Amino acid sequence: MGGERWAEQALKLLGTVLLVAAAAVAVFGVRKAEWGGVDPGALVIALLALLFGVAAFWQGFKAQRITDTDVDVWTPRLAGMVRTTETKQRWHLLGGQDRVIDVGFSFTPSPAHDAADACPTGTLADVVEYFERLSPQRLVITGEGGAGKTVLANELILGWLDETRRRSGDPVPVRIPAAGWDTDASVAEWLTAHLVRTYGMRKATAHALVDAGRVIPVIDGLDEMDKEPEPKYASRAGRALQALNAYQQGREKARLVLTCRTAHYDSLIRGNIWARDAARITLAPVTPDQAWRFIEAVAGTHQHVRWQPVLDALTQPDHPLASVLATPLWLTVAITVYQELDDATGDYLRDPADLADPAAHPHPDEIRDHLRSRFIHAAVKASARNPAEGTAPMARHHRYPPEQVHSALALLARYLNTNIGRTQFAGRTMSGTDLVLHELWPMAGQRARILACALPATVAGMTVGVWAILTKRPSAIAVVPALMLVLAFIAWLRPWPKPARIHLRWHHLRKTSALPLLVFMLIAGINLAVRARSGDAGDIGTALACVSMLTILFLHRLTRPDTERPVDPRRLVRDDLWTWLALALAVGVMTGLPFGLVVASTTGPPGGLTAGLVTGVLATVVQLTLGLLGVGPGAAAMRYLVLVLCLRGRTPWQLGRFLDWCYSVGLLRVAGIAYQFRHQEFQIYLARHPSSRRHDADRASGA
Repeated sequence: MGGERWAEQALKLLGTVLLVAAAAVAVFGVRKAEWGGVDPGALVIALLALLFGVAAFWQGFKAQRITDTDVDVWTPRLAGMVRTTETKQRWHLLGGQDRVIDVGFSFTPSPAHDAADACPTGTLADVVEYFERLSPQRLVITGEGGAGKTVLANELILGWLDETRRRSGDPVPVRIPAAGWDTDASVAEWLTAHLVRTYGMRKATAHALVDAGRVIPVIDGLDEMDKEPEPKYASRAGRALQALNAYQQGREKARLVLTCRTAHYDSLIRGNIWARDAARITLAPVTPDQAWRFIEAVAGTHQHVRWQPVLDALTQPDHPLASVLATPLWLTVAITVYQELDDATGDYLRDPADLADPAAHPHPDEIRDHLRSRFIHAAVKASARNPAEGTAPMARHHRYPPEQVHSALALLARYLNTNIGRTQFAGRTMSGTDLVLHELWPMAGQRARILACALPATVAGMTVGVWAILTKRPSAIAVVPALMLVLAFIAWLRPWPKPARIHLRWHHLRKTSALPLLVFMLIAGINLAVRARSGDAGDIGTALACVSMLTILFLHRLTRPDTERPVDPRRLVRDDLWTWLALALAVGVMTGLPFGLVVASTTGPPGGLTAGLVTGVLATVVQLTLGLLGVGPGAAAMRYLVLVLCLRGRTPWQLGRFLDWCYSVGLLRVAGIAYQFRHQEFQIYLARHPSSRRHDADRASGA
């Protein structure tokens, strides 16, 4: 955010200087002009245009501030972004299909301070009505690993945002991974930072929404904040609960939804900390009847005989398989693994009867490890036959070997596990769940940061050196080392650049100072047309320089994060890269062309062409360097490219495409601009098992 504020203040200052300069030129030009040398009509029009420009410039900034903090405007926009994101998320949470188990839950009283009007029981289908009845509306969802806590939270978010029941001004539930919370920050500060980072909002907008109570935090995975299995009062989760208990909205405690594993939440209660004035519900296990209906719905009714041994095992409470498949997650994983087909014969690779054999898998943990070790291979093969809905065409046709998928995801999992409980890195608390492309560079350590800082310094140093040689000014080379050190230091101070893109929509013109700049461009364009009639290259170049300068400012003003729609995690980096290159090219052309015309008027066309090319190249390099320093677009994309370069051979070259493909396969999920592992258990397993194991003995008897 510091770089954005810096750029805005610089643009404001530059705009003010331009206006003052324009006024000064007009005044002194009139004073020096001879009687009859000034067209009174043109003078009146010019002065009126100047006054209009000043007023428009000022109104543009005022309108920006007002729009940024208008919660009635931004609440539905945020609701739309969250709705789109969570709808896609639901598809992948359910394993690439739309069938959901209507799990039940029951109210579990806390030691004290429960929310009022909590019903004894409920189901996933009526969770929205359950939440609406609570007073205050504060809900804690607990359950075993894979019990469906995130799915239930997702169902609550989408149900709350359903346009058929949503009222104007209703707050927006926003799902936030708990693992990334720096508990030294307040709840409001954390929510504001999440909206800025995930949905590209301006800080003023996010702060206004949070301050007005228009955001309901849906905090997912309180149990993922600490490595220890039994967190207490002083743990990160404990400090988070203390902050949430102090989080007020008016006279009442603020709305919230919280998910946590049952054992972790019970441990926190024993440590005398829990969510006050909240209703705690505990998810019930999947019943054998629900499991069978789900298997039939996914695998097909013709699979009845093949899956019968599993159904028989589920009806036996003491069977090790019964406790494992009592959660939606593991039931979905088991179906994926045991529905895998042989590539050559089309037969099933595995027989569900083997899964139900207690002699082969006598303990629930052995069953989970058995399924985990085969899930990636099965999911990859299944995706090749049935691409997920919404998969991008390029991802749909791209294939990765299961072994490569396993090793790359294991590397990312180890990095995330290292971040849990880690001290700040480069001034930021690192997330233990989020994979954000332009923020993954710490995986390569300080080497990536040093390389990212060396790039702008090297580009600028080489440019100055070449310029000094071409212009025969060797003394200029002496400043190159100092220049490189200064630029590297500036880049070092800005380790977390923000991606940007150019917005050309009309409402962006209305709510920013780009509109008055556009007015100035039109006035300057009229002046250019008048000058062109004289045929003098110098006059044309001078007028064109004015148009070019205003155009450059106009493009810079339109370069900002996307705040109107959910942003694809890959698109952020891609847009930042192309915006950086396009803006640099535009600056080069807009600078070199008028300068070349001015020089051509005195030295002739050859000299003008050379001067224009040299000036254009220098301007392009300056813009590229500014981007690498974080002033404008480019730095975020470069952080990502540096990471890929540092990890060469350990991850696919197109890491963004790979993560997007893993999301389409169902191995990852998306939360805003971040990829996350589908479940923390898989993240932990992959971190502990960096290489995949072949299972050539898996062959089915056929069914």
